[in-house]
Amino acid sequence: MRILILPFGKLGATKKAGEELAMSLNGDNLQIKCINKIVKPINYLDYDIVAFGTNIRYGKVNKELKKQLKIFKNSIKTLKNGEKTPKIFTFIVCGALNGERYEAKVSKLTGGKSVFVGGQLNSENATRWERAVINSMINIREKRNLPLPKLDTDMIKELANEIVNCNN
Repeated sequence: MRILILPFGKLGATKKAGEELAMSLNGDNLQIKCINKIVKPINYLDYDIVAFGTNIRYGKVNKELKKQLKIFKNSIKTLKNGEKTPKIFTFIVCGALNGERYEAKVSKLTGGKSVFVGGQLNSENATRWERAVINSMINIREKRNLPLPKLDTDMIKELANEIVNCNN
């Protein structure tokens, strides 16, 4: 089974979730490819499963995800009778503690199963202004003894199991 993982995000948390998913996938005959930055066009029909990752910012999914979904859907139009369509899974990374509310929205957009896997307040690739905002959010949460969002490795492992078992 050939699996493609494409995490789309800006600040680094979606990339971390994609890498965690790649490490969590295990099984015989799995070919796993995790691409963090697309530099050449992808032939989605070369894969049995595509796992898209998206961050949620200001209530919206990543623009690159939407762009790649158009490419994916156009490639499916070229399928001949009897050829299999790759299955889609999406993992959602969001700094909000209640990111589950985006699962239905993203599933409708992608046409596949979507799972919220937590998030991080991560300023790794942030601009100076974004870093200031993120750090103030962290400080406020810490002062109020509120939990910080974090990636849910158990949810990522559950998603990995679903992906491995989806053809059984």
